[in-house]
Amino acid sequence: MSSPHLHLEPSITYRPISLLHSSSDASQCHSLLLESLAQTYEGIVAAEILRSLPQRLFLSFSNFLAHLSDPNTISWVATSPHVPHQPLLTPPLPERGRSHSPLLERVRSLSPSLVKLSLWRTRSPSLEPEEVVGYATGTKEEDQNGERTLSGLYVKEGFQGLRIGTSLMEEIVGKDGKANLVCLEGNWKARRFYERAGFRVVERRMDFTLEVWEVLMRRDRASESEEGS
Repeated sequence: MSSPHLHLEPSITYRPISLLHSSSDASQCHSLLLESLAQTYEGIVAAEILRSLPQRLFLSFSNFLAHLSDPNTISWVATSPHVPHQPLLTPPLPERGRSHSPLLERVRSLSPSLVKLSLWRTRSPSLEPEEVVGYATGTKEEDQNGERTLSGLYVKEGFQGLRIGTSLMEEIVGKDGKANLVCLEGNWKARRFYERAGFRVVERRMDFTLEVWEVLMRRDRASESEEGS
């Protein structure tokens, strides 16, 4: 007899983000952005920087809406139909004020769709018919060097390893051709993913806002592997 807590690979839909398509598009993407950054920067950025990260990066919801409305920006989302919450597979949420990350407490109030936030959460109940499980954004046009820029790529925990990241990235910068992105030097998981897609580190530089090293990665040819995030 199969376990009642097992479920089939989710059905994923890809589409350009539209503020008119669903009132929850922007808020869900904002939530995913905040959660992903909390996970990425924890242990990499100094503690005192981590505590002020939302303010340093201008992560307010209004700023996020302004980014989505920029005519030079293109953004895509990956969505999945909601499934019943499975509490036996999800560790308990930490009580407010006792989160494992100082950043988590600060980002709770920044997004209108964040009711509970935890690094452990993979699937969450919602009144919306679909859940945003991936989000990517970048420049709509090529720059003077013929390159497209991938500004951000985020895939929700529990949905990684399903090629969602690969599919979203290709919507922004294509499967091949010139492209660039910036990645934290210490984010080895992301760097390996981008390297499989044909990107290579071309420059190491200091991000003085976060006081952490980052790398500029460029791609000038097709990806070497079909493996994806």
